[in-house]
Amino acid sequence: LPKNEQLFISLKRPRYFHAKSILETTVPIIDEDWSFISAEELPIHIDKKLDYLMNLNKPFVAKIKINSFENTDNLYVDLTKLLNLGEALGDGGRTKERNWVCQPELLYLSKFSNLDIEAVFVAKGYQEIENNINLPYLGELSDFSLSLGILSECLWNGLASRSTNPQTRGNTLVSPRACWLKACDRFMTFTSAMMLSSAGFIVTSYGYGAVNIALDYDKLDHLIDIAPHAGLSIPLNLLNKKTAFLT
Repeated sequence: LPKNEQLFISLKRPRYFHAKSILETTVPIIDEDWSFISAEELPIHIDKKLDYLMNLNKPFVAKIKINSFENTDNLYVDLTKLLNLGEALGDGGRTKERNWVCQPELLYLSKFSNLDIEAVFVAKGYQEIENNINLPYLGELSDFSLSLGILSECLWNGLASRSTNPQTRGNTLVSPRACWLKACDRFMTFTSAMMLSSAGFIVTSYGYGAVNIALDYDKLDHLIDIAPHAGLSIPLNLLNKKTAFLT
């Protein structure tokens, strides 16, 4: 493998552990009406808005506007890219800028950005994942089982997938449960992505239990050292490439 070659690789969080953490998330009560709070009903200052909403002790989704991101001391960390909200599907399957976030995502966004809350929908309360879904447990080695990890990953991905719109028969609806599970995944992978970014690695994307990076070969040893501290596993094929080059 040439030393100047750049690799695009995906570093996974341990699948079973990651899925277990996500499925322990409490989600909003789905079969109840949500109440609407307009901007006029909220306090003026963002800190007061957050305090007011958290004191409700109920899950909520908020329409937000990010004005700017906080500056960091680390030149490698670009919060504008790491915390980009991306796009959402609108009417007719058309993409639009995403500006609605659920409570967990709002909380960590508020730590890293200057934002405003423009409207809120509040649920009646929290509930556990329905049907008491539990992952199989095969003993202390469960975290290291590839097959169990893939099964666990498929399970939480299925629960976090889009629902089917009965009118268009397209997968365009995002349930409250899916929002909360995806926010949990996004937060955990964001923390791993931020650690790699602060160490000088180029993060191209993150989510679904993985952090994707563009890697210069001469940084491979550094990645092998730091990845476990970021809660990520090094792909075996990457270690094989290093071994092949050394021999």
